[in-house]
Amino acid sequence: MNEAESLHELGKRIAQERIYAEMTQQALADKAAISLATLSKAERGYPMTTATLYRILNALGQSSKLPDLFPEPAINPIALRKLKTTPKRVR
Repeated sequence: MNEAESLHELGKRIAQERIYAEMTQQALADKAAISLATLSKAERGYPMTTATLYRILNALGQSSKLPDLFPEPAINPIALRKLKTTPKRVR
């Protein structure tokens, strides 16, 4: 999926969440403290700032899902072994 497709899908999901919440674009824009034009563009897949995305998700009650975008990485087994090995003495 390229950038344009990803933005389009994100916009589509924002619109779906808004409709599910039974909100108009104007109501969501007001609650998110963004302009109606900004929300409309976001729903149509135009690029937006992370602050705008956060405001929209927060207004939809979905901001708690943001950490799911980048879950805590599990430690790499090789890196773990390197952490546990003792350094060799140098004579």
